[in-house]
Amino acid sequence: MNKEQKGFAEMTQEEVYEMLNKDPMQVSEYIANLIPENPTYNKPSHYHQHAIDTIQFLQEGFPPDVFIGFAIGHIIKYIQRYQYKNGVEDLEKAFDYTKRLLDFHYKKKLGI
Repeated sequence: MNKEQKGFAEMTQEEVYEMLNKDPMQVSEYIANLIPENPTYNKPSHYHQHAIDTIQFLQEGFPPDVFIGFAIGHIIKYIQRYQYKNGVEDLEKAFDYTKRLLDFHYKKKLGI
């Protein structure tokens, strides 16, 4: 099986970089695949009471530096407390914010 036929999970880091350099539109798909489909943490329904979720609202409704600061603050919070509070759940939350931040930067870079 060559690298074009492999799923992201089977690819080495170098293969992923090479593939993304050839086709940067796959960046969002790649990042989305990094997080489990059913993470162990709960996404409470109160965050989804409106047409747009709270984090997406912040990303789309505020200047970029506000969203970036919001995301970085949450990443730091979840990583600092994971050993003392919710373990892997907090790491998954930090990773979710990291994914959103990466997605934000790649879309900006690609003009999406």
